[in-house]
Amino acid sequence: MASAVLSTAISRSMGFDIRLEHLPDDYRAPGSGRQLTSLERSERDTIVRALDEADGNKSLAADRLEVARSTLYRTIRALGLDNRRYGS
Repeated sequence: MASAVLSTAISRSMGFDIRLEHLPDDYRAPGSGRQLTSLERSERDTIVRALDEADGNKSLAADRLEVARSTLYRTIRALGLDNRRYGS
């Protein structure tokens, strides 16, 4: 797994210094330059799956996840998920 990440970073860097932007998106928290923890990756995957199953309906996804809609919105933002993908 680490070698695949490194290989991706090298190919994206085009022979120059490898920077955080060269790493796959799922290894960085949005805007922070840090890697997502395994818990954050799991949480992100669960939210994406719930949103996909709810056809992007955040209220329905929040109900299915048994969280408040505001919590879902906040978590989507914190994990850097593309809010446009699932509408407003």
